[in-house]
Amino acid sequence: MASLVAVISGLTVVAVTAGFNAPLFATRLDAMGYSDQLIGLNAAANSVAPFIMAPLAPLILARYGLARVMIVSAILEALLFVACIFVPGFWGWSAIRLVMGFIAGVSWVAGEVWITQAATDATRGRVLAIYNSSFGMGTAAGPLLLTWAGHAGNTPFILAAVLLAVSVLPIYWARHLAPVMEGDGHRPSIRLLVVPLCRAPVPMMLNLSYAMVFVAIWTFLPVYAVDTNYSVDHAYLQLSVFAVGSIVLQLPIGWLIDRGNSRLTGLLLLVTTLLAVATLEVFVQWPILNLVYFFIL
Repeated sequence: MASLVAVISGLTVVAVTAGFNAPLFATRLDAMGYSDQLIGLNAAANSVAPFIMAPLAPLILARYGLARVMIVSAILEALLFVACIFVPGFWGWSAIRLVMGFIAGVSWVAGEVWITQAATDATRGRVLAIYNSSFGMGTAAGPLLLTWAGHAGNTPFILAAVLLAVSVLPIYWARHLAPVMEGDGHRPSIRLLVVPLCRAPVPMMLNLSYAMVFVAIWTFLPVYAVDTNYSVDHAYLQLSVFAVGSIVLQLPIGWLIDRGNSRLTGLLLLVTTLLAVATLEVFVQWPILNLVYFFIL
């Protein structure tokens, strides 16, 4: 139990940093006058990197261990956030976010492997539910923390570095409790990406689509809000409300899936999401109503 508390605590702190990573860079680049295309490329650099790193993750985790990978990853990411202060602009930040993506990808895999292996069969469902909720609340807290710290100047980068340093503490404390990876790990292979896609194409593609939409919202929603005359603080608030809605509405959606056809429920959710996106301009005009809209979205 102590092992699980430590790793979930560490990942929750990291989630706070992840929560303001995308909107911070998006609003800063937008304020510098960069185009939406370049802002999107900057976000893609951070998002594509974990996908590329995935085939290497088993080998890295088996060789260096879960705790060591998570500790070193957090320290490296903290240093990279500090480096952002000295190389402002599209090219410098894109290069840094690409490297961040590689590091974060392995770190998240390590954390989730730790949680999955440390949980027993009797408690795994509850443990994963606690982890997902903690991660979601951490992500939701990120933009709010950015509102408090401010998005201009060096403060957000220093804050991110401090949070990542703090996330190391519980992991370091529980390093001897981390599950041991057996074997030497798989050799890097594209099969690690292709085989799951072939065996379960529908859920894999749905998850890929959701990830793309999530990154797009987390990157461009604050830019869009600023362009429609909202303050940056209100734009960050919209993201937090969106994240909280994603957590709270999981329960009724799960109830619908248990009571009915899961594929039909998924289709209805997809159609509802498409309609919501199509009507964005209608709801964005009213400050309170658009918060309700993003909660449901």
